[in-house]
Amino acid sequence: MGGAKRPKPSSDPAKWEAFYAPLVKLLKNQQGQLETLLSERKFLEKWIKKQHESWTANQRAYETHISELKSCLEEKEMELLMVAAKSELMVGLKHRESMVRKLKLEETEDELTDFRALFDLLTASPKKTEEPDQGTGSRRRTRSSTSKIAAPDTESKRLKLKYENLISEKNAEIAMLLKEKTFIWNQFNMLESKLTKKLKKKQAEVDQANDKFAQVHTTVEQLRSSNIEKDVTIAKLQSSNTEKDEVIEKLEARASELSQELEDLKKKSQAVVTPVLRSCKGMAVKTVKKELTAENVRPNGKGSRRSKRKGDGDDAVIIMESPPKLFTSSFRVPKLKNSSAPV
Repeated sequence: MGGAKRPKPSSDPAKWEAFYAPLVKLLKNQQGQLETLLSERKFLEKWIKKQHESWTANQRAYETHISELKSCLEEKEMELLMVAAKSELMVGLKHRESMVRKLKLEETEDELTDFRALFDLLTASPKKTEEPDQGTGSRRRTRSSTSKIAAPDTESKRLKLKYENLISEKNAEIAMLLKEKTFIWNQFNMLESKLTKKLKKKQAEVDQANDKFAQVHTTVEQLRSSNIEKDVTIAKLQSSNTEKDEVIEKLEARASELSQELEDLKKKSQAVVTPVLRSCKGMAVKTVKKELTAENVRPNGKGSRRSKRKGDGDDAVIIMESPPKLFTSSFRVPKLKNSSAPV
């Protein structure tokens, strides 16, 4: 039974390889681009999340710092108000004490002037009583004068002693009052100097706190502006990510289309490589004897052979209508030997 010669599609696989190679390369490049885009997108997402977390943490820290500074400023203002109220109260008390001391001093001075007037009046009254008694007798006058003079002298001495004692007491009181006044004024001046120093120190602290608050406010404004800029950049990155997503989707669709086309091309190439053979008409079959090892038969005639290809590289079908040529004209029949030896 004869077999058909299969065509040699030598040029077709090379063509398909040359066609497949750029497609595979393009798909690999697109796959690499997609992987790089995905990695960049993940990196950008992580970076944006980290930046947002750091910005939120900084904003919270600055807000807590600002609240602490505000509370410290309020406490310092309350302390300053309390110190000012204490100083005003102390000044009022010292002023009251000084007024009381002045009133006491004025009263003692008035009493002293009254006592001096009384003493002058008492010292001047015996002289006036002696003048009307000058017309009497010398004895009687001398006796009465000596008796009258002795009594006022003792009284005047007693009054002088009282006056001196009173003056010494009043002078001692005045000296004590003056000492207390000087001490109070010194204490008041010391307290005033301390309070002024404290006020200056608190004012310097308040100024420093205001400067710090201004710096923090400027930093907060800068952070807000930077947050706005970062939000703009995030929006731009998100828009670019959406664009990249669209590009990735397009590339994936294109890759799926190319893979589908590649599968179709593979199927077509398989159909081209495996031809369809039909049954041959008028094929001659020769029978040989069992003792012969081979059969050599020359064909009776040349059969018509026709091959038909359909499509321009799509589908090719080879139809064999005539029996294939088994031997050529130059074929020689080999010599046969009998299998059994002669008797």
